[in-house]
Amino acid sequence: MDKNPYLAPGVVIAARLGRDREWHRILSQVERNHLSIVGPRYIGKTVLLHALARHFQEGNGPFRTSFYWDLRHNTPASDEQFYAQLAEKLAASVRPIYAEYASELEAPDGATYKGILTILELLRDEGISILFCLDGWDRLLLDDGVTRNLLDNLRALAEWPTVRLATGSRRRLRELCTSRAARTSDFHNIFGNPLSLTVLGEADLESFLGPFESRGVVFGTGAKTELFNWTGGIPALLAYCCRDLWHATAEGATVTKEMVDAVGTRLHAQERDTLQDLWEDCTEEQRAFVARVYEADSFEPEASDCRLAASLTERGFLIQDGRKVRIGCRSLGNFLADGPGGTANVLHSLFGTPEAFTNNTKGLLQLRFAAMRGVDEELADYLRNAIDNVDKPHVMIRNIRALIERCFVLIWDRALPDRKIPPEWTEEWRKPDRDGNEVRNPPEGYVPGRLGQQCRLLDLMTDARKTRRTSIRRSTYVLINGLQGVGDYGQHPEGEKITQDYGVAICLSALQLVRQLTEDLLDG
Repeated sequence: MDKNPYLAPGVVIAARLGRDREWHRILSQVERNHLSIVGPRYIGKTVLLHALARHFQEGNGPFRTSFYWDLRHNTPASDEQFYAQLAEKLAASVRPIYAEYASELEAPDGATYKGILTILELLRDEGISILFCLDGWDRLLLDDGVTRNLLDNLRALAEWPTVRLATGSRRRLRELCTSRAARTSDFHNIFGNPLSLTVLGEADLESFLGPFESRGVVFGTGAKTELFNWTGGIPALLAYCCRDLWHATAEGATVTKEMVDAVGTRLHAQERDTLQDLWEDCTEEQRAFVARVYEADSFEPEASDCRLAASLTERGFLIQDGRKVRIGCRSLGNFLADGPGGTANVLHSLFGTPEAFTNNTKGLLQLRFAAMRGVDEELADYLRNAIDNVDKPHVMIRNIRALIERCFVLIWDRALPDRKIPPEWTEEWRKPDRDGNEVRNPPEGYVPGRLGQQCRLLDLMTDARKTRRTSIRRSTYVLINGLQGVGDYGQHPEGEKITQDYGVAICLSALQLVRQLTEDLLDG
């Protein structure tokens, strides 16, 4: 029997099947543009990036060589580690062209930014273009070891006409930065609008089933329709079904509707882990909406739910049926029938045991976040990243520190836009307050740069025993002061293990802070 071309997600990356429209768009743009490919888990980002790297590896088209780098595995934890791994990838790709350059990159001095820069300059002078295909870019940006300096250096390289970058991530790049410094790097400006991947459509199916056609296998009446009904067009689920159908058919055979149904019926049990991954990749808000649709069988979303319904349709979970939506993936429906879509005693099942609390509080945080309105976009990104990484304390704390930095920017933009502390404020603080308390060395001149000193300034401005100098509530200051201490502690944990439950407590405080600060700024 022929080698099965349909591979489940794993160590070996499947060949590209389908996505012809996206593929041609990428090929038409990549010579002159840096590309960002965005989409949820198992949607096909890795397959596209890997195919892109292989396409140009042999010198096809405008690039003399290219390489694929999966940053989700052995993710660099510092700028130095990033450069060392980049040098390794670059050396492997240029060895067939210039073995001498590859050897220089593999030398200790070559595995640095300066060493990489030297080789790329030599290649640039010879007109040799290279494509970097960087998968799992979100994993790198969410790590606290990445600095703005690294991103700025990559930006400098990316400005050369001989270097092009193609990245894959689950969200837009700027949304993923864990520090304000990284977020403000001009690196992100080199990418235009991202290519957002959604589930495969009917036009993709013909290409996806191409290997069957090469064996003379045809699909009978209703068979292709049932493939969509069972999988929702989700690439990973389609691959599982086609893998089993490939084993079940011989050359020249016909795939019947009944054969597809037999494979689809087993799908939710055989590939439960994949369905669980797809389910957990959604936010709690999305999961709750899918559960409502499943329980109602068919559901007409309110106007406020249209965005949510659209995002789930793009994932293949739902399908539009007139003005209503219904479950668009039958195997997902079978998965939900086993329990994930509903609970009997909600509070007890979600939070009644330590294990349940740990497993479900992230969803609680996500729902609370989803209910917030009118929040500053940058502040919302840091808060979302902290919540999404509540089980990764070092990432969570990094985002909390960035959130506090952004809070102070918003506060000073409103209260002290020129960043000058009025002299009369300082003079009042030098005098005893109504309780006889004196302030030693009160702030004066300009707003200080250190967060701890900014907290002290806000403390004085919100102290009820003194003249009120801001619309920020005292309780808001207390939250800021506490979370600022969390950021400082995260930089020096002294080997202490930080638990997820600690992260939950921090994120709950951050949610309340962002809510109160948004209200305070509106009242100011």
